[in-house]
Amino acid sequence: MEDRSAKTVAERWSVLVQSTLQEIQFYLRDLHDELPMKTVHQLRLALKRLRVLLAVLEQTRDGLKQVITLQKSVNKLFEVAGILRDAQVRRGLLEEEHSLHFLLPEADKNVRKAEKRFRMHQKEIKSSTFNFRKSLGNYLLTLDQDNLENAMWYLQLKYLGRIHIRHGIPEDENLHAIRTALKRLVELQKIRIEVGMVEAMTARLEVAKSMAQEIGTWHDHHLLNQYMTRTLRKKGIDEAHRNHVANRQDIQQVRRLELEGLINNWVQETRKAFPD
Repeated sequence: MEDRSAKTVAERWSVLVQSTLQEIQFYLRDLHDELPMKTVHQLRLALKRLRVLLAVLEQTRDGLKQVITLQKSVNKLFEVAGILRDAQVRRGLLEEEHSLHFLLPEADKNVRKAEKRFRMHQKEIKSSTFNFRKSLGNYLLTLDQDNLENAMWYLQLKYLGRIHIRHGIPEDENLHAIRTALKRLVELQKIRIEVGMVEAMTARLEVAKSMAQEIGTWHDHHLLNQYMTRTLRKKGIDEAHRNHVANRQDIQQVRRLELEGLINNWVQETRKAFPD
């Protein structure tokens, strides 16, 4: 059995990067024939973890040079898988509301379009794209715990700085940016634990994880409302459906204000964890 205690933080980091790359390769193979929503979701989770791992390395000496090519591949796959995931989630939400089933044919069409785009990108991915390169492994072993600790604290402060309500930009963009920063903070904490580093802000990040999930639910329904508005406008909207959309938008507005209150409270409490 592998002795984790004998490994340095850099060695554990190397193992985590390698296992995450293997996970991505596994899900890509699993998505060869069909594109089930659960597997697409698992692929995106692995890509999110790898993005944070690489973001930390980017802050280290010569790190950007080591990760930039892989970063580009990860970001492109994440984008294409995200378009597919959004289409699948939207279709699932419509399925849950019987009064909206007349929109399912259009939603199915959008899912097929997103699947086609994903398939096309899959074909462009080289077999070696998500391999763990020896040069990256060798570079990781040149880092010590202080290198990684400093890089993680820099990113943690960077992400914390993005968590605030900004006025003058669309509400969905604002909350989506906040959700992304929250999830990256949570992922940083998971990585800390995985590589055996001292945990930081554990209690505050548990709340952050919950908030990110709630914002995600809000965002899914917000995208559905936008989709409904566009699609019904094309089809010619009747009074009943116009009222249905308006009611959903009112509910979303109330929930948005609640989320903004939660975010402001979280920021104030979290700032107390840092010295002035």
